[in-house]
Amino acid sequence: MTKTKKIIICVGAAIVLFAVGLIAGLNISKENKGEQEAFTYAMTSNDMDVLQGYLDTYADAPDEHRFSIEQRLENFKIEKQQWEDAVVAGTKSALRDYMAKYPDTQYKQIAITMIDSLDWVSADRVHTVVAYEQYMDEHPSGSYYEAASDSVRMINTQTVQTEENIMIDHLFSTFFQSINNRDDDGLAATVSQILTSFLGKQDAIRADVITFMHKIYKDDVSGMVWRSNEDYKITKKEVGENQYEYSVSFSATQDVEMSDGTSVRNKYRVNAKVNPDWKIFEYGMTKLID
Repeated sequence: MTKTKKIIICVGAAIVLFAVGLIAGLNISKENKGEQEAFTYAMTSNDMDVLQGYLDTYADAPDEHRFSIEQRLENFKIEKQQWEDAVVAGTKSALRDYMAKYPDTQYKQIAITMIDSLDWVSADRVHTVVAYEQYMDEHPSGSYYEAASDSVRMINTQTVQTEENIMIDHLFSTFFQSINNRDDDGLAATVSQILTSFLGKQDAIRADVITFMHKIYKDDVSGMVWRSNEDYKITKKEVGENQYEYSVSFSATQDVEMSDGTSVRNKYRVNAKVNPDWKIFEYGMTKLID
């Protein structure tokens, strides 16, 4: 073999070795780049399958990469277990404690929905205006907001509330106090301008009520005290949106002081109606015989 041929063969072999090395280097570089991209993606993922997939695929990844992924995977496993524990507990406090510990949890919306449902069940079980309004205050965008609003309306329509009882008592107390004090203006303020009936008179007006007051103060009467016995029986009906009419029945006592120093006590059964403006628009009395 000539010297020239030997040189050609050596050069060719060197070129082949260089090419093989270059290809191998490129493959290693490509593999490293793929691992780095997979690592970066896994570190931003909340999917445990992605994290486990990285560990299964890149068994020879740098130790620090595998350690970071393993730690992230372990944290998610702990979080998932605590989530499952909160779901099994099924209480509002357990779910809130979980969200306080994991404010950015992937289960956040599910937890909010569960709390919404728990609060609705609680409000519906109590079935009061206060309970439903508390639900609506805490869940303005809740799934059951409209149902709670409808329930409030239904209760208000069917049930006389404590504040309504107070208003009724105040109205009739003022009505009687005005008679006791011979207060024309005070008495007129408790009745509507037109009454469907007043002591049997149809389409009565305020002047008729005031006339009644003056008539019962006869010449031989030095004073009198009317009072409600507060044994109210009240029913209501809706006459407009959030507008109610009240039918009221109760007993009343009239103590009359005579000019000669004697006194007389009379008892009555009162049946009246009150409009949404808290004015008496119908009034009748029946004297009770002992």
